[in-house]
Amino acid sequence: MGAEDNTETECKSRLIRRAIKIIMLAAFGVLAVAVLASCSSNNGSQPAMSDTQPYEDGSSEHYSSPLPLLKTDWTRVKIPDVGTIDIPPSMEAQGVENRGQADDSGVNSDSFIIQQKGMNNILTNKEIGSNASIIVNETTGAAGDYDSLDFDISEWTQSDISDLNDKFKEQVQSQFEGTSVQLQEWYPLQLEIDNGMSDIHVQYARTFEDNPSVLVNQYIFQNSDKMYTLTFSYEIDEAKTWAADLDYSFSTFRVAI
Repeated sequence: MGAEDNTETECKSRLIRRAIKIIMLAAFGVLAVAVLASCSSNNGSQPAMSDTQPYEDGSSEHYSSPLPLLKTDWTRVKIPDVGTIDIPPSMEAQGVENRGQADDSGVNSDSFIIQQKGMNNILTNKEIGSNASIIVNETTGAAGDYDSLDFDISEWTQSDISDLNDKFKEQVQSQFEGTSVQLQEWYPLQLEIDNGMSDIHVQYARTFEDNPSVLVNQYIFQNSDKMYTLTFSYEIDEAKTWAADLDYSFSTFRVAI
């Protein structure tokens, strides 16, 4: 075996090790989210990561790509230690006083949760029939545990992606076993470049007890010693209400670097 073959084998082994770690960590919170919602290469073709933008309080941060123009009536939410995301007027960030209330279902109280407007008011949340959420989780490891924000997705062959898809699906199904959550449909996993960052995109439909079917889109971003997982979910019957807004909201997500 030549030096080039050895390099390729080492690179593939590194990809596999990272993939396994990502699968285990990302899938760990799959059930909790369901209940709550009731080798790197900078080859010049990847997006630049050097934009500086002011925030509302006058401070300045570097972001993974330029911040978009804020839509009328939308809110730019600052996610502590992660970055920013814009949300529609129909949603709000969960109040600090309400965080951790879902711990019995396994949701980490450190999750940053964006929910439909009115859920922070206990007097009105029973009157809210529609169900949608954005959940942001940050996992911290050691430097080099994860790939870069702009990892080269071309390093992954279709066979690699297919294997990764199968492992993610198996892990999600395993999390649902013995619970009231049922996996209805699984969509092929994709490696994408979104908002100037490379990510793993997982999508599936599921049900919880006798509640309406929910579509889940999960995006996993890596940043050397950190992993950010964004989970967008809404009831499929309410797609006309939520799909376009959540898609646009995702397009505004930026990581502070």
